[in-house]
Amino acid sequence: MSAHIMAIINTSPDSFSGDGLNVADEAAIRRRIVQAVNEGADILDIGGQSTRPGAEIIDESTEIERVVPVIAIARQISPTIPISIDTFKPSVGRAALDAGATMLNDISGFTDSAMVDLACEYQCDIVVMHMRGTPQTMTSLIDYPKGVVSEVEAFCAAQAHKLIEAGVAPEHIIIDPGIGFAKTAAQSFQLTKELPELSALGFRVLYGASNKSFLGKALRQGDAIAPVEERAVATDVVNTYALLHGANILRVHNVRSAVQTRAIVTAIMGEHEVTS
Repeated sequence: MSAHIMAIINTSPDSFSGDGLNVADEAAIRRRIVQAVNEGADILDIGGQSTRPGAEIIDESTEIERVVPVIAIARQISPTIPISIDTFKPSVGRAALDAGATMLNDISGFTDSAMVDLACEYQCDIVVMHMRGTPQTMTSLIDYPKGVVSEVEAFCAAQAHKLIEAGVAPEHIIIDPGIGFAKTAAQSFQLTKELPELSALGFRVLYGASNKSFLGKALRQGDAIAPVEERAVATDVVNTYALLHGANILRVHNVRSAVQTRAIVTAIMGEHEVTS
């Protein structure tokens, strides 16, 4: 199994998961990156803009100030590990790529022509995610008349075709169904169930469900949604399903747990020899 583990490195103070790093605390940043690398992360995904529902959109200079120093530290720790910049702002993407990032992870799915131009210029791996609106408006944009799977699949296919037409090599394109972005909990589970539909498009698939609220809602007891710290097992379950149904990259908070999940799945599939 060729699935990779992408470690989330947040530098936004208002991240939904509460794990945002202070860019001024270099020691904490180093500890987080060293831990992710030592636990087996294949990719580091560095972001400075929170994309939780209702998140305020920060200006580009602030986002650059948050991510570029972290990329520099990551490059000191590991000169070769792939580094993804999680942004939908072209100027941030350019600054990050110039600082040593090697992948563009765009939650807006390269709907901005300047992001398409950037992808063509750098010919790096890119993640095309499905989303509607912005973090401030997406929770109201959840109506899918043709079905959420069909519409997400159509969007990803159309955006991939546009990028290829613009000059991006097909092997650089990764698609992400955008679990939790303009999706209800039920729709997020439906997209998880139908991952083979997305995989059939012929591109690598990124699955990012780590600790998200749809898991907390499924674990609801009465009116209480399970808090982030109680979603670890649920994350491992959906990640296991995703690996068995076409996911090539898992974007996660807990690298160690995801690496162990991948090891067990590969053992089940007979791709990992287990000695007696």
